[in-house]
Amino acid sequence: MVWEYSFDRDRNFLEVKVKGNLTKPELDLMAKENLVEIRKLDCYKCLLDYVATENSLTVLEAYERPKEIKGLGITAQYRIAILISPERLDAYRFLENVYRNNSLDFGVFTARDAAIEFLMK
Repeated sequence: MVWEYSFDRDRNFLEVKVKGNLTKPELDLMAKENLVEIRKLDCYKCLLDYVATENSLTVLEAYERPKEIKGLGITAQYRIAILISPERLDAYRFLENVYRNNSLDFGVFTARDAAIEFLMK
């Protein structure tokens, strides 16, 4: 799994383009790095572009993920949008519900414009 950062200064959000197989160890590392970047930029919005990824998390890992990222320091003050391909929407709706049930401001989108609109609210 690899990722690269870009920062939209006009709309004040960090974008992370991710490629490869999403595994728990690499997602943990990326979440830590994302938090460092977000704090450096003093922004609380992040667009995770997962269009070019494959999810390898089990249902249990997905269910426990919000508690783990809260332990890293990601809280409800952060707004996170995940951009995915349309065929993966059903699988990611579960993840979206789990995050929201854990009081995290999290949305899943298949259109980039809708994801950015969510971040701007």
